Amino acid sequence: MLGILQYIWYNTCFWIAYALMLFGFSFRMEGSRNVPRRGPFLIIANHQSFFDPIAVGVACWQRRVCFLGRETLFKPPWFAWLIGSLGCYPIDQEGMARGGLMTAVRLLREGKVVVIFPEGTRTEDGNLAPLKPGLLLILRKCPVPVVPVGITGAFEALPYWKKVPRMSPVFFPAEPSAIAAAVGKPIDGGKLAEMDRDEALATMTRELEKVVATAKRVKRKI
Repeated sequence: MLGILQYIWYNTCFWIAYALMLFGFSFRMEGSRNVPRRGPFLIIANHQSFFDPIAVGVACWQRRVCFLGRETLFKPPWFAWLIGSLGCYPIDQEGMARGGLMTAVRLLREGKVVVIFPEGTRTEDGNLAPLKPGLLLILRKCPVPVVPVGITGAFEALPYWKKVPRMSPVFFPAEPSAIAAAVGKPIDGGKLAEMDRDEALATMTRELEKVVATAKRVKRKI
């Protein structure tokens, strides 16, 4: 019974989130067919704003995804309950520190889909920042497929220094804050784990750059 209620709750929140993104930010997506239908895998995405988890969850709609969130996000009890019920797990402030890495590995070994923002924090200028090497440590312990997701427009919608988002409603002329996401083809995590650190990070950076470029292409234009 509890599983059915959790399923209903997650899907209800999904459709609310999808409506918010579509009607509030003219959301567009491409590549959802690349999401594996079964088995654990790791999603890596660029980090532009607090809208990124919603964009990833909607773009990868075929699977229920798990997120790792800073402990500070769990301080308001009501918000802790909300994000916890939707698959967000608390980790220490440094998301790529040991605690966060072990949480990601545990979830993957349980057969779950885990989302990582490997830049470690939100971008300061909208561009992709260097990836943290902790990502590779996860793959060496659990060499699952890696699915890159590129996001654009979320930085313009809500950069890290703003508290009120700039919207781009679907029934109005497009704004720079229109959001789009693109899902790339899975990358062999085993091969990445066998590469040296710089080569593996460079490979994943290139794949993220490709899907970000795709997201920019499908984004609603001004």
